[in-house]
Amino acid sequence: MYMERITKLAATFRAMKVGDVVTLPICQLASYSTTYYRTLAPERAQGFVLSVRQDVENGIINVTRTA
Repeated sequence: MYMERITKLAATFRAMKVGDVVTLPICQLASYSTTYYRTLAPERAQGFVLSVRQDVENGIINVTRTA
């Protein structure tokens, strides 16, 4: 299954509202981690929270804004 990569992860994540879900190809898992833990550190300090669920069988990750 091919899924298009999102190139502007930080902007995509910042635009999410609580409860929104973004689906990414599993090959972007490292990019998700880097963006969330480094680029979005100021937002996390203010309560911004994302959670990720891996669906290895389908080759995707689902990123949900939880706070």
